[in-house]
Amino acid sequence: MERSSQLILTLCMLGLLAVIGGQTRLLRLRRALGLEQLLAGGFLFLPLGMVLSEAGLGLLDRDIVRHLDALVTLGLGVLGLLLGLQVDPDRLSGARRGLGVAAALETFTTLVLVAGPLYFALTSWDLCGRQDALAASALLGCVAAISSGHAYRAALRGEEQPEPEESDVSRVANAGTVLAVLSAGVLVAAFSPVKGLGAMEKVLAVFATGSVGGLSAWLLATETHDAALRTALLLGVILVTAGTAAHLAVPPVASTLLAGMVLANLPGTVARELRDAISFLEAPLTVLLTVIAGASLRAPSSWAAAGLLGAFLLLRTTGKLLGGRLAASATRAVPAGLGLGLLPSSAVAVGLALDFHLQLPDALVDVVLLVSVVGALLSETAGVWTTRLLARALPAVEPAPPAAADSSLSPGGPG
Repeated sequence: MERSSQLILTLCMLGLLAVIGGQTRLLRLRRALGLEQLLAGGFLFLPLGMVLSEAGLGLLDRDIVRHLDALVTLGLGVLGLLLGLQVDPDRLSGARRGLGVAAALETFTTLVLVAGPLYFALTSWDLCGRQDALAASALLGCVAAISSGHAYRAALRGEEQPEPEESDVSRVANAGTVLAVLSAGVLVAAFSPVKGLGAMEKVLAVFATGSVGGLSAWLLATETHDAALRTALLLGVILVTAGTAAHLAVPPVASTLLAGMVLANLPGTVARELRDAISFLEAPLTVLLTVIAGASLRAPSSWAAAGLLGAFLLLRTTGKLLGGRLAASATRAVPAGLGLGLLPSSAVAVGLALDFHLQLPDALVDVVLLVSVVGALLSETAGVWTTRLLARALPAVEPAPPAAADSSLSPGGPG
């Protein structure tokens, strides 16, 4: 089959999968089968990507995946923007202020507990030099810190409990994901071995591209009254922001997250209108990212990958449980079993790993992507049971936040 014909066939197939993944009927089916959490994160599409990969049917080989970089960049950009559009400092006041502190404690506990030992493992096993080990361990720490805000809500439905607008556990998970992505933007950009900009210049580039992108989107949206044109302009801004970030070797998902945060805190209702306009893209793009991530996985050439994967899962679980306990003790705003509800990972973790792994040296590319993606999949699978354990242990319904002290993050969003 000619390469052009194969690429066209692959794009058509991915488009069909994206449409199927975004159907509301699939949502009802996954709830009926008890697979809501795994399908919500797109994780059941990972094996499909492996089947379509170079080692399987060959439809998504390395060359084809390389041609899909623009699609991956768009997907990461949309996920980051949707995540950023949820962040509103005005909602971190009053009774919910402690949730932000809880999210920070849990997130950075997990990040440090994972990144530190893995750095020593990478250097002790002579897999890479110190600079490369810093970038790889920082990436794995940030991936480990990400949790699914949707998982606990799905667990409440699975236990047939009344579902609040958004539970405290979900708010902490979403806030922690924001902190983890921003940390990745700073840490991995600073430690990345990619030549070009210096460490400080790359960190500044993350904030510069995000701020300019958010302000540009707001100015265009306020001057455009046609809904379809506004959506098209926003997608253009996302592509430009994410593409510029990728060109500068900084994470597109972190840049567009910052753009969303800028939009969410500018005057008017632009942020809400834009979120409503592009939220339909979240499910299809999640499917595309997970299929491409599955096709990008390669069997490692050494035993080190298995050791790193086992260490990653053990350290991540310990970090979540310990971080949840510390957050509960320090703030009294979250349940002591918070870590059980934060064990599930999300598609944002897969996207972050997919984005960053190509900036690592060849010796680490396959190992780091395998540990990140398979670790996220296994964490999500285990989370199906741990979130239900927490749902059974807590009161049937967590109280909804009062109007004057709204949640730190609005309902929905990636994860």
